[in-house]
Amino acid sequence: ASASRGSTSFFSTTTTINQDPDFFSKSDLIKTVAEQHEMTTANAGRVVDTVFDTITDALTKGTKVKISRFGKFEVAVQKARTFRTPQGAIVAKPDMKKVKFGPLKDLKESVAGA
Repeated sequence: ASASRGSTSFFSTTTTINQDPDFFSKSDLIKTVAEQHEMTTANAGRVVDTVFDTITDALTKGTKVKISRFGKFEVAVQKARTFRTPQGAIVAKPDMKKVKFGPLKDLKESVAGA
């Protein structure tokens, strides 16, 4: 199953991306959304910001986020631990929350077939 099944993929676009070919930036995403949906970049920017804010709010509340054909996000807690520095001092590191992302099957297959 291709990531472009049933719709145009964000990444199959003619939009000129930023100067660094190794990164697809937020502004590139906004330009792509604006182009594919015939809207202004200002409106597309609001749409993209709303999506990111919604995902962030859900994760902040401890809710897992699953986006079909893309991936899932969740917050994981890295347990507290102690470690020794190269100078020999023992340092305590508290629990830390981290965002984990796991690609779903469609995204994995799209990347593997690229």
